[in-house]
Amino acid sequence: MCFVQGANATTFVARPASDPTSATAGPVAPSGVIASNGISCDGGPIINDGPGVNAYFIWYGNWSSNQDAQRIRVKFITHVGSSSYFNINTTYYSQRARAGGDERGKDFVLNRVRYKRSASDEYSHGVNLTHYSVYLVVWDAISEGQLPADPNAVYFVLTSPDMNETGFGIRNCGWHSSSVSSGLPTVSGVDIKYAFVGDAEAQFAYSCIWNYPTTMSGSLGADGMANIIAHELSESVTDPDGTSWVNPGGQEVADLCAWTFGAAYHSGSAGDPYPPNLVLEGTPHLIQEI
Repeated sequence: MCFVQGANATTFVARPASDPTSATAGPVAPSGVIASNGISCDGGPIINDGPGVNAYFIWYGNWSSNQDAQRIRVKFITHVGSSSYFNINTTYYSQRARAGGDERGKDFVLNRVRYKRSASDEYSHGVNLTHYSVYLVVWDAISEGQLPADPNAVYFVLTSPDMNETGFGIRNCGWHSSSVSSGLPTVSGVDIKYAFVGDAEAQFAYSCIWNYPTTMSGSLGADGMANIIAHELSESVTDPDGTSWVNPGGQEVADLCAWTFGAAYHSGSAGDPYPPNLVLEGTPHLIQEI
């Protein structure tokens, strides 16, 4: 049974099925194993600030004609926290020494996600992004004052359908990383956690959108991005620096169930082979298991 999702890392393309063992990963320790899935806690940090993890969106490229898709993604990230879906992540924790002894306590991931705000970037680093230029997009948004340097956040760089990123649609559909795990400079002393998710509708719908060609939310691109955002968010909170929850093969919590959607309720469309399995504030989504 899949009850965890996936290396510091990568949501692999959906078709053909990919072997996710090529994803990068942090070191793995034998302690804190959750039964039956091989995931273990290596002692690194998680994101579990009391109010919940913060989420920032950076709309990269040209989104002027795709505002409905923007609205759907914002609605998704706003309401995924406190859902039964995201609650599965609360089985993961970091360990800390208790005062006055060697016994170690557990601080669990919280079922809270707070969408803070967004920034826009119209092609400041061109139409072909690399891992490093994705980080620079985040760096620029913070250094220019559009977004704060937030240690309790994940910054999502969301690219418009005309954009390319190294490996997008061929080796991956999205990924997450951090300043620490990438060996890149911190911003104002803050380890920045960031993720790339591209709109695959125009170029890679067959590779990165499982319910292609039937839309769930009204935007096929938004459908695909919601699934990948959920994947990378789950991994970011449970393994932000590649030193926390990974298995011996380098897979994080979302990788083990990548492109596995379980039993879905029927949407009412007899011709839809992949009915939605998560509804947030009336909007249906097809989201992988975790």
